[in-house]
Amino acid sequence: MERILLAVSGGIDSMCLAEKSVRSGQDFAVAHCNFHLRGADSDADADFVANWARRHGIAFYSKDFDTAAYAAEQGISLEMAARELRYGWFADLCRTEGFAGVAVAHQADDRRETFLLNLMRSSGGRGLRGMQGQSVIPGTDIPLLRPLLGMTRQEIETYMRSIGATWREDGSNRDTTIRRNRIRHELLPLLSELNPSYGDALDRAMRHIGLLQDIADSWFESVRPTLIDPADGSIRIDPLRTVAHRDYVLYALLQPFGVNESVISDLSAALDSSESLSGKTFPLRNGMLVASANHLYASGSNRIRGAYSLASCDENPVTDEQVTEPAGAGTRKLRGAYSLVPCDELLTGTCCIKDSGTYDCGGVRVKVEILDREEITDLKQPRGILLLDAGKLPLPLIVRPWRAGDWLVPLGMRGRKKLSDLFVDLHYSLLDKRRARVIDWQESRIAALLGERGDDALKVTSETRTVYRITIS
Repeated sequence: MERILLAVSGGIDSMCLAEKSVRSGQDFAVAHCNFHLRGADSDADADFVANWARRHGIAFYSKDFDTAAYAAEQGISLEMAARELRYGWFADLCRTEGFAGVAVAHQADDRRETFLLNLMRSSGGRGLRGMQGQSVIPGTDIPLLRPLLGMTRQEIETYMRSIGATWREDGSNRDTTIRRNRIRHELLPLLSELNPSYGDALDRAMRHIGLLQDIADSWFESVRPTLIDPADGSIRIDPLRTVAHRDYVLYALLQPFGVNESVISDLSAALDSSESLSGKTFPLRNGMLVASANHLYASGSNRIRGAYSLASCDENPVTDEQVTEPAGAGTRKLRGAYSLVPCDELLTGTCCIKDSGTYDCGGVRVKVEILDREEITDLKQPRGILLLDAGKLPLPLIVRPWRAGDWLVPLGMRGRKKLSDLFVDLHYSLLDKRRARVIDWQESRIAALLGERGDDALKVTSETRTVYRITIS
């Protein structure tokens, strides 16, 4: 029998989970989080759970969190902060202690309350399908189990009283200024008056929505490879223009970054237009969508709640002191629980340059200066430095890893040259190629191979008024 970790707060639901686990013979340990949000009551909860585990000879793990400070630092709600902190710690425990998964005490009424909350938030099908009996901890492949989903709150209380078990009461659960509590104490009793079988009706609705969402997800997965560039996870614009059910596709692609209907409508209208999207931006709650001639890049926040991401562009310049070695692809975090490309398949190093500054593009430091032509007295470009006509290459600049098929017309030449051939001329090693960064421009034509060559069409001339000086290291 595999050993699992039980998340136990001390409340009636989690203590029911603990009591049932003891009686079933399940091999488990108990984990308790002290979020320090209820003063002495929080400490009393921790003592209660620790004592229960000691009496039953169960291994006990506990951790203290400064939840309020974390929420303020991350700019998120206390509820979301507690969720991130506990699931992050549970995942760490599973990795270090060898637990096969984590069991939490969500029950049938929790599932129904969450459905109604998500309905009021205008959540999509994924939010309305309801909690599942088994999923994974966000950002991991660690199983997250919900063994009590088949029991209602009343059934749990009846069971606990029948075995003489004790639990802790959380007074905040009666605070009806909290939306979930208001649903629990005011809306659900009203629904019960209107339809005593409302719970079964909600369960059926969630089941039907889940079936429809499974169909939609299956179809989306079948078309996704045609939309996503495997080199960097960006979205290809041309196939997006003609794909069926495009609004749904846009929602599925951008939901992790917080997209709303107005942005989807604006983006869809832009895709219907014959005009180029190059340089256009579309706001997302957790960043920004930036268009080049043929690709869309999600830029802004580098935090994703979940293990997957679009290629993200870091729009914030960094100082010399802030530049650090890149984290492994699998450690990149963005907001959102759904995926476009698994992080371990992404080539990191795409960034969005919106102004002068120094940027860390996956360990390649890119310094961009925007200068008046009069400031440039020497047009020599030693290795590591490029000068480009800024008037012919408007911001934002998308710096990305190179892709097969990339080409440019090197400065001073007339014919195009494949980047792969240029690498041969430059005696690039495999490592050099992995670190190579280019400026996205027109279809497969790049504006520059940073540190080496710019396209002849962007050379600085007597007509140039503004110059990019780009230095890499």
